[in-house]
Amino acid sequence: MPIEAETISTSNSDCGVKFSPLIREASQKIRLSKLRDLLELERLEHHGQTLRDLAQEVSKAGEGEYLLLDYRDNKGVSCLIMAKSSTIVNIECLGIDENVEKQIEFLARACINGEGELRVYRVKPIFIEWLKKYEVGIPVLDKAHEKMFTEFQKVFTAILDGSADQVPGLIRTAYESVLEHFKIEEKLMMKYNYPRAKRREHVESHVEFENIVKKLIQAADEGRFIDLYIQQYQFLLTYLDYMLKEDKEFTKFLLEKCGIECNI
Repeated sequence: MPIEAETISTSNSDCGVKFSPLIREASQKIRLSKLRDLLELERLEHHGQTLRDLAQEVSKAGEGEYLLLDYRDNKGVSCLIMAKSSTIVNIECLGIDENVEKQIEFLARACINGEGELRVYRVKPIFIEWLKKYEVGIPVLDKAHEKMFTEFQKVFTAILDGSADQVPGLIRTAYESVLEHFKIEEKLMMKYNYPRAKRREHVESHVEFENIVKKLIQAADEGRFIDLYIQQYQFLLTYLDYMLKEDKEFTKFLLEKCGIECNI
């Protein structure tokens, strides 16, 4: 009888590993072998050498922290294991049956027997978070910027969590935050008489960014989560560069016009 992902927990007599109930969908839709190449990893020193130490290593993942574990044995089997906050959220094994229940059974057996070699990596945060240094000094804009970056960060998190079913909804929420932010900027331009030519250029840039995010939505709807991860990261880098350079003239104009009291 296959081991159910939900039933493997620290209370069992196996090697004490807890699996997310979403692990089946995660392993099918978000391939760790492709995601790994996008992550910045830090090799961690650990006392254990075999899969018997899996529970010990997974337990080191703090709240909201991700660990990527690389398991290999002498029979040609290799597994990538993503853990978050002491729970395994995704796995991908090569050299054995692709069925996730079979892979969980294999890991549990190899863990109990102390087989293979285990390497542990901390996933360094790749999220582009809103930081104080990005603030422009106008509260209504800073709040909109922060909300937009926060919503996109939720998409990154869902992909790492293996929560594939949540991604399309989250990217749409991020898109709505982009539209809301652009609407605020454009209303400020009208209210405080930002020069017409510069306003037109700004709006044209907004349309270009909106179209990029629409492509992110399409990638999510088509289940291309790795492509989405890459494209969203590139979008945020591009937008951040735009914000720190192109937006600078507009925010300088506003600060001279209305300062921190600017509002729509």
